[in-house]
Amino acid sequence: MLESCKSVIFRSASRAFGRTKIPNADYTLNIYIGCLHGCKYCYVQALAKRYRWSYGEWGRWVIVRKNLPKLVKGKSLNGWIFVSSLSDAYQPIERKFKLTRRVFDAISYNNRLRILTKSDLIVRDSDVLSKFKGVEIGLTVNSFDERLRRKLEPGAVSMERRLNALRTVKDDGFRTFGFVSPVIPYLTDVEAVLGELRGLVDYVVVEVLNPCVKDFVEWLKDIYPESWNVLRDREKFESFIRDLKNSVISVYYHPQQL
Repeated sequence: MLESCKSVIFRSASRAFGRTKIPNADYTLNIYIGCLHGCKYCYVQALAKRYRWSYGEWGRWVIVRKNLPKLVKGKSLNGWIFVSSLSDAYQPIERKFKLTRRVFDAISYNNRLRILTKSDLIVRDSDVLSKFKGVEIGLTVNSFDERLRRKLEPGAVSMERRLNALRTVKDDGFRTFGFVSPVIPYLTDVEAVLGELRGLVDYVVVEVLNPCVKDFVEWLKDIYPESWNVLRDREKFESFIRDLKNSVISVYYHPQQL
């Protein structure tokens, strides 16, 4: 995926942490801006429109916040830190630059981290992550077949590799979670995903597609009109959500986890 990257931009950040309203988190830590996973449905691209004019289409550029290890050195925060809300700390470029690794080596081990990624690269850092006061590791999973997954998530690893990563970090003693996202009517088999996650995670978060990416919604309208019809019709959408909750609860999880 690195060979398809048009721009790698090195910038110094003015601050490392931001307050957040993300459930079960108090702060966010975004080590990169932009993401080479290039997921077509990702809501972050709608928030990062201003970068498109300078660097090109989503998934073809990434900003490396090069001074973060210095900014976080020895810092200890009272609350959970979510890594990351606007990027992926273990996207392909991390294999080369190891910025995430250096940030975790620098920050105080008194912190509690909740990490969400699409990459099995996270298993590389089990040694340093085991030193923290608390760590939860989540992998984003879905039921896309491999052909569709490569179209929608061209820079991400396969679902099989993500499940194997969950198994590894679970065996290493970490608390784990599955992030089932995006849930798209008629495209995502939630029950099948939950079956794959059985025994690998301590809890699950289910997220329905955020329709803010207009290009993706238009693609959905053309290729999967039955999915688009559910998303655009309030009555159908509310019925879908009710059925989803009932399905998830009956198969595996508790209501408060939805």
